[in-house]
Amino acid sequence: MEEYQVNTSNNLIISIDWLSFTIHTNYPSEMEIDDIVRDVDNILGLKAKCFRDCPNGANGYKRMKKYENISVLYDGAPNMGIHVNVSGSSVGTLLEAYREFITEDTPFGMAYTDFDETILSSFFNRLFDMGASITRLDLAIDDFGAQYYELDDIKRKQEKGKIISKWKTWHEISPKTTSSNDKIGQTLYFGSPQSEIQLRIYDKQLERNKVLEPGNENYIYTPWVRWELEFHKDRANEVSRMLSDGSALGSVAVGVLAHYFRIIVFDDCNKSRCSSERKWQKFIDNVKSLKITVHKTERTLEQEVKMFEKQQGRKVAKMALALGEDYLASLAMRYECRLTPRDLEQLGLV
Repeated sequence: MEEYQVNTSNNLIISIDWLSFTIHTNYPSEMEIDDIVRDVDNILGLKAKCFRDCPNGANGYKRMKKYENISVLYDGAPNMGIHVNVSGSSVGTLLEAYREFITEDTPFGMAYTDFDETILSSFFNRLFDMGASITRLDLAIDDFGAQYYELDDIKRKQEKGKIISKWKTWHEISPKTTSSNDKIGQTLYFGSPQSEIQLRIYDKQLERNKVLEPGNENYIYTPWVRWELEFHKDRANEVSRMLSDGSALGSVAVGVLAHYFRIIVFDDCNKSRCSSERKWQKFIDNVKSLKITVHKTERTLEQEVKMFEKQQGRKVAKMALALGEDYLASLAMRYECRLTPRDLEQLGLV
């Protein structure tokens, strides 16, 4: 069984549907850029020769290499590093290639290089060892056959107040054709697309079939509801850390969903104390609610200087030019008494 696509005991399938990460590195020459890209290809487990050069870059990067739905963006500003996007089925392609990359032939047969790690934990640990920052991670929970909830069921429960959610907003997008008014899609969104975590619940059957005709070999006749958690920035990194530490993919995906979302029955005057609906309990399958705790790292003095220059540099330049350099020295003397012990420690004065 693949660690990145898990069949649960209650007939759900959980997988990684999107992965984006940035490797921050400095490089002074074009020759070294190509060397770094080759290293990234090799560390991913895919051969550099699999990638084709694209005519254009994207997102501020001048150059891009692509293989299936895997793109490597590079040659941007010095602080942009290298950015990798992996979407859809190519997540499986990437991790299968990585599996082969770390598998060695031993007297006992083929075995992973590190016996204490799963493929998924090994992969994320390697990314973090490279200094990578995970910028986006999507975890999908697929309910084939809509065994638990259809989209309209969830919509009605939300409108009746039977859903407790940590997201403050929700909305629906349900496009239809102009000719016959047939529905060609339906998605419920919980949370803002600008936030670090959003839930999408959508009709995967409609999405797949909207460009197909019945009878096509790829046409899907079975209802299919997908619950998809999209993580960005700190949340994406923290969830990836859980996977790198060996937490099971299914427990992470369902546990986070259980922390943010719950379908209830009205059996208490206080809504927060209401019991979870029995069907929801089966859907969650006794997986423990999992809170994402973002560990804030304390900024160094150098980072504070960069932040200050970025936010206040123009105003300081204006004051210095208007009042002279002595003004800054007098300002330091006037406010020195307000420095905290942490400030003095950073300055090396204690």
